[in-house]
Order: sequence, then C-alpha cells, then structure tokens
Amino acid sequence: MLNFSFYRNPFVFLTTYYCIGLFLGTNYFHWEYALISSLLTLLFVLFDWNFRDYLGDFISKLTIPCMLISLGYWSIHLSEGKSNSALSFSNTPVTIEFSIEELEESSANSTRGIGLIHQIQANDEPINVQEKVMFYIDSSSSFKIGDRLIATSYLHEIENKGNPGEFNQEQFWRNKGVLYSTFIHAQDLKWIDYDAPSSFDQKILNLHTYLSDVIKEYLSGQELALAQALILGDKSLLNQETKSAFSSTGAMHVLAVSGMHIALILQILLYIASFFYRFISRKNATLFIVLLLWIYAILTGFSPSVIRAVFTFSMLAIAQLSGNNYRPINILFFSALVLLILEPLFLYDIGFQLSYLAMIGIYLTYEQIASWFTPRNRVLDFFWKGTSIGFAAQVMTIPLMLYYFHQFPNYFILSNLILLVLSGVILGAGITLFITWKIPLVGQLNAFILFVSLWLSLVSLHWIEGLPGAVAYGFHFPFFIVPLLTLSAYFLILYVPFSRVWMFSSLLFAILLSWIVLLRFDNMSSHHLVIFNHSKLTFALKNGEQIHCFVDTRPQEISKAKFMLDAYTKCYPGNIEWHAIKGLNGSFILGNDTITWQTKEDEKVIRWNRKNIPIQYSATHKSDGNSIYMPWIEHPKSLKHGAIIYDKEDFARK
Repeated sequence: MLNFSFYRNPFVFLTTYYCIGLFLGTNYFHWEYALISSLLTLLFVLFDWNFRDYLGDFISKLTIPCMLISLGYWSIHLSEGKSNSALSFSNTPVTIEFSIEELEESSANSTRGIGLIHQIQANDEPINVQEKVMFYIDSSSSFKIGDRLIATSYLHEIENKGNPGEFNQEQFWRNKGVLYSTFIHAQDLKWIDYDAPSSFDQKILNLHTYLSDVIKEYLSGQELALAQALILGDKSLLNQETKSAFSSTGAMHVLAVSGMHIALILQILLYIASFFYRFISRKNATLFIVLLLWIYAILTGFSPSVIRAVFTFSMLAIAQLSGNNYRPINILFFSALVLLILEPLFLYDIGFQLSYLAMIGIYLTYEQIASWFTPRNRVLDFFWKGTSIGFAAQVMTIPLMLYYFHQFPNYFILSNLILLVLSGVILGAGITLFITWKIPLVGQLNAFILFVSLWLSLVSLHWIEGLPGAVAYGFHFPFFIVPLLTLSAYFLILYVPFSRVWMFSSLLFAILLSWIVLLRFDNMSSHHLVIFNHSKLTFALKNGEQIHCFVDTRPQEISKAKFMLDAYTKCYPGNIEWHAIKGLNGSFILGNDTITWQTKEDEKVIRWNRKNIPIQYSATHKSDGNSIYMPWIEHPKSLKHGAIIYDKEDFARK
C-alpha cells in the first residue's frame, strides 16, 4: 500500500482541499459563508502563530485545509464573475466588431471559428467589450487568424437544450471563456482590418502551418485527418464516421493530445538525443527537450490535458536530473494545483478530469495489476504491460465516462492494445518525417510507414466497431454513484482478497453495479413519450426497443434532428423509425398505443394515453395552462427549458 501521509505527499492533500473549496464555491457560494470561512481561516492562522507552543501542530492541521478550501471558495467565484457577462441581445440584431482568434478549415457550406468581440453597437450606442464568441458564416471564406471583421447579426448566449443524453456544451465552452454564439450571413459581413499577431504567435502559427504542409505533402483523406489530430492536435478534418469509430471502441482519448502522446514524444526525443551525448550533456539535452515539449503544447492548442501532461513530465524530467527523491503522484497533484489556481474552471473540463483520473489510476494501481501475471516471453510481457497500463487508467475513468457519455465500449482493451503500438509508430514516424522529409528515399520511407500505421489504425477501429455488441448504451444514473464506484474498484484492486476492506468494497461494488444494470434495463425497456427542445416540433414514442420519431417537417429535412436523437438513444437505446408530419393531421398505432396529432391555427394537439398535449406556436394564444410552448416562446412550460418526458404509467413530467 502507498503511504499517503501529508509529509510524504503534501500536494495530494493540498490539491484535494483546494478542489473541495472550488466545488463548494460553485454550488453553495453565499457572501455570508465566504466571509465566515475567511474569518475562520484568519482566526486559525492567528492561533497557530501565537499558541503553537501550547497547542502543538493541532491548529496547523486545521489551518492548512481551511486556507486551501477558502482559497478555492473565493477563486471559483472570482473566476465565474469574470466569465459572467450582462450582455443580452438574443432578440435584437446588433453590429459586432470582432477579430478572429481561431479558425477551422472551411467547408463548401460554412466556416466556423472563435472571435474576440471588441465593440457591440445596438440602438446606435457602441459598447466596448472583451468577450469571446463562437461564429458561424454560411459560406466558405478566405479569412485568416487576425482578421478584424464587422457583422450584423444576433448574439445568443450558449445554452444547453436540455434534451436527454446531450453534451454539456454550455460548460464546455464556458471553460474556454466562450459565452456567446452568432450565425452570420456572408452578405452581412465586412472585412475592415488585420491585427497582426505578436512575433512569437506568428512564429508558432508559421511552424504549425509548415508542419501541416509537410503532412499534406504525403497524405490525404482520413489518413491526413488522423495524422493532423494525433500529431498536431487538429481534429477539424476528421469526419463523423471516424470520430464515431474512436468513440465506439473506447479510443477517443487517443485523439486528444494528452499524457500518452507527451510520454511517447518525450521517449522518442530522449532516444534521439542519446546519439548526441558526446556533443551535449544529458542535462542540457533534457532541458532542451522540455523546452520543445512546451513549444509542442502551444502548437497543439494548449488544452488542459496537454498543459497537464507537459507540466507533469517536465517536473518529472527535472526531478530525475536533480537526483532528489521524488514521488510522481505528488508531482501530478502539484501540477493540478498550479493549473487550477491559474484557471479554476479547469476543474469542470471533461478532458482535465479524465486525463488526471487516468494518470492517478496508473500511478496507484498499475504495479498491482501488472503483478497479476508475469509472462516470460518478452513480446507477451510488452503487451501485458500495455494492457495493465490501459486497465489501470480505465479503472478510474470508466465510471465518469459512463456518466458523461452513457455508453461502454466492450472491446476497449483490444482497441487500446492496437493503438498502443500504432500510435507510437505514428508519432515516431511523424516526428522523423518533419526532420527527414527533404532527404530522398528516407523521407518517402517515413511517409510510407506513417501512412501504413494510420491506415491500419482506421481499419482496425472500424473492424472493432463492427463487431457484435461493440458498444453498450443506456447508462444513465445519478452522479453520486461515480465516486463510490471508483473508490470501491480502487480498493478491490489494492487490498488483499477477502480482507475486511476488500469484502466491504466487493459488496459496495456489486450493489452499485447491480443498480447501474437495473437502471440501464429500465432505460432500455422504458415506455414513454418525449417531446424534444427543437426548432421544429419533434416528439418520439418509445416502446421498449422500438422508437418512432415524429418531426413536423418535410421528409428531406428530418436529418437535422438525427444528431439530437443519437444523443437520446445513448440514454434510451432503441431502433429509430422516422415519420414526417408536416402540415398533416394523422394517427399512428403501435400495439396498444395510439397516438394522434391535430393541427390548428397556432397549435398542434398530440393525444396519447387518453390525454391531450397542446403544443403552442404563438405567444399570444390563450391556453388553459396545460399547454407546452415551443422553445422560442417565453413561458415556464416552454420547451426551451428542456425536453419533457411522459411515462406510460403515470403520465407525469420527469
């Protein structure tokens, strides 16, 4: 067992205290509590300062947690205060002046990017602001980063729609400092200036473009897209089919440049540097490689997972050079504390959570898992160690992934084993290609190796995705199960079988797992009617494995609702059959279910289970108070507050 005393691993405790403060500040912030916590901390500090000789270190043990919790309590509030803006122009067209900070490659139909708003003009009153906005332009464009534009459009706050299984995009973009979105017609957009980036930013941009051009010289299609994602952290070229293959096989983490990538790159660079130790000392070579890792982090977008990985491995490399005794788990938590002090909202970033949990799982359980089997064959030993690392990471992350994504990839061990080998080859060949691409034959050989490894990765993942039962859907359960399941799995691995702690953990693990399975079965076999928050009236009747989805639109426009239903079926799995009900009165019979709909002037009445559900299209229409209002209508029962589910048995709102 690991010794987790404060003096051996202080940052494990300090970071935990700080995270508790962040959580409390997010969910329970009140000025009275904030002042009380600050005064209590100050009181403990004064007592510790003046009465240490009488009380020993008892007060110190209370002072440190109180200081960190109080710091976290205030930090999250101040951070959210900077992010919360009073801007609200959802119903009024405004003229915005913004500069492009990020830009995805344009498609034939649209361009998407992130801009920084400098000025908003509404009702002839200019307002100077500094807010980030996600913009969409309804055509391809030749704009570049640094362009300053003026556009007339509507500015909307990014909000979740509240449909079952949907991704929490509001929190995701808030963590990136982006609170607003806007859709711009090309004819309403005008270029006015170019803000040249700083010399350093321009060099990084030029380097990224140069490396991207090197890859494009030899690759195309999804091999190019995957190479850009794995090597440069640019996922903009990946199509939905490839993303789905990675998600369904439990390999989505490979697409995000994180600890595995940084560790492989570090090992590759250290191996290359070993040939030059006669010209440069090991210490200087390591410091130079650490500098390259930070440049690479900036190059790939400086995401929380990249920052965590680079910072942690930098600390580990420097600690190894110093020759001092160090503990990786302590350094890992130190890096988390530094990042969370700089940006408290990182705590709620999914990538940040999963990357740290994966590393914690590796540090805490890898050695124990690897000891379960000791192969004598070197090749088998390599694959077993790779499997152990993957399993150790999954122990801590699977409960959270089930909670966020509502699915479980049954063949994740197989996919991770394949990518463990191929991703190393891809990164090695990619880095070597950047160095040797102008050398005849050598560059072509590296490019060929890179292409083959990328092609094999794609073929393997699509094959695994097509295996029977590749993905299990329907996991939808309360959040409190996540930490309990994670801790019970950890104790099951770490403690001796049939000891008291192991027996208690086994019982808890079995109860929680049974609960999740029962909830999943209930979701899969559920019988309900759901009305979605969508621009077009969309409702679905679920009866066990059958889902009949009705959309108030033309048949050729049904595809716009499919993304929403894909998220829904992750929580409530089933086979979907689509029905267009544009301008029709009709009925549908499924077994004992009869559902009818009738169109009136400004409402559509759905009748199911002997009850009418009026859907209001006009804000001025008088109703009996039992109606549901479309999402653009302000009303307590508006669909803008989320989907409404009616159960077959009680017909009550969930």
